[in-house]
Amino acid sequence: MSSQSPSAPASWATVSTTINPSPEIHAFIDFHLAAGASHVFIYLDRPDHDFPGARGPDPRVTVIRCDDAYWAATSWKTRPERFQHRQDQNATDAYQRCGQGWLAHIDIDEFLFSEVPLKRLLRNLPQEVLSVRAEPWELLLPLDPRLPVTYFRGRVGLTEQERGLHQRAFPRFWEDVPTGFLSHIDGKVIVRTGVPDLVFGVHRARVNGGEKLKPRLMRRLMLAHCPNRDRETFAVKARYRMYHGGYRPFGDLRKQKIFDMLERQLEAKGEDGMREVFDEFTTTRTEMLIRLEEHGLLVAVDRSMLLETGLPGPCPQTDPEMRVFGRKWHPVGLDVMARAAHAA
Repeated sequence: MSSQSPSAPASWATVSTTINPSPEIHAFIDFHLAAGASHVFIYLDRPDHDFPGARGPDPRVTVIRCDDAYWAATSWKTRPERFQHRQDQNATDAYQRCGQGWLAHIDIDEFLFSEVPLKRLLRNLPQEVLSVRAEPWELLLPLDPRLPVTYFRGRVGLTEQERGLHQRAFPRFWEDVPTGFLSHIDGKVIVRTGVPDLVFGVHRARVNGGEKLKPRLMRRLMLAHCPNRDRETFAVKARYRMYHGGYRPFGDLRKQKIFDMLERQLEAKGEDGMREVFDEFTTTRTEMLIRLEEHGLLVAVDRSMLLETGLPGPCPQTDPEMRVFGRKWHPVGLDVMARAAHAA
């Protein structure tokens, strides 16, 4: 177990289990180190992964290959079948190794944006707060490559649904996906280190054999999620994701409705049906922008920060005490909306 106590400093680290390509892992690491992370833990789900490649070792990055020897040393003894169980084990292992004050369990396509440095947000929390949550915001493809921003949209909640926002923003599939999110809606948590008997799950942490830590929602913190960055890749991989990946419902009613909709689209139109789904939820449309902006569910990020992978890159440093990509995060202004409408 980490030597840190629950009153440890506000330094922070991240942990991820991944099969993503090396360029995406490098983008993730560069972003979070520039944003102020003191350490990054990477667990390679495929032990023969070519990461880190020519980049070589970095003392701020711990890379663990999840081979047979690794699993034999865990309580599982053999590699768990479900990816989520492997994530839980790896995040818990990193939590025990972590020498920082806080640990965030996030995926390689997820990026922590904050309005002020995350270390400052964490430092100001009362000592009794052991866990905080970052709400997810999903990437939208740019409306026009000439625009200086790209967009992230928030989840359509029950209040907005009652006002009909989902019908106007996603007219084709609003009944099946009222939140507007094909992926998770729970966000991710950052946990204070030093809590005994903690198991670090994908969306929450548990202690004492099952009691869940109740995280505090951080309004000034955003989990920028980039799950679908390419229309053709989404169309080709949709079937696999439905039956073997993240779109499996596992008894979840929300996921079951999404699964049923995707299955209908596949049966009726094949991959073209998946392209229609992608266009509805990921491709920026002026009407969608306007409706989401009206409800405060749209933020814009400087597109110069996006890499060729479509993932965010590190922010240029102008102030060592403000090393946070979130300085480029701002609510969409009317001038941006006007340009978007004009471009359409």
